Amino acid sequence: MKPKFRALFSFAKKEIALFFTQASYLAQIHGIKLLIERNPAGEQAPIDHGKILIIVSRKVGKACIRNRLRRQIQAVYYEHDLGTVPLRLALITYPQVKDLSFDELSNFLTSTLKRVVPSKTLAQ
Repeated sequence: MKPKFRALFSFAKKEIALFFTQASYLAQIHGIKLLIERNPAGEQAPIDHGKILIIVSRKVGKACIRNRLRRQIQAVYYEHDLGTVPLRLALITYPQVKDLSFDELSNFLTSTLKRVVPSKTLAQ
């Protein structure tokens, strides 16, 4: 069953703080850094679906540019069913991300997660 769209992108403050204490570097391209947390130690039960925290700095541009970038990342994450894998991710953007196209962004996310996750788990 596909998780609800909103559940894939919502984090509590404590959840964010815990994530950054246990996060590790996964991949990076020009303007984007991806962090991962596989098995959160602070939780009793394993998570049933993945989540992604999207961090877009004001240095990236005006609000319309930052919001468009967030929407694009959310669309890729949801449409490619990347949330079905029980991983927590954080995507941090830098001003150079404005030079990336939607296809480059999509290819980066899908190829990076395909490398990390077994092929049976990730539906394309």
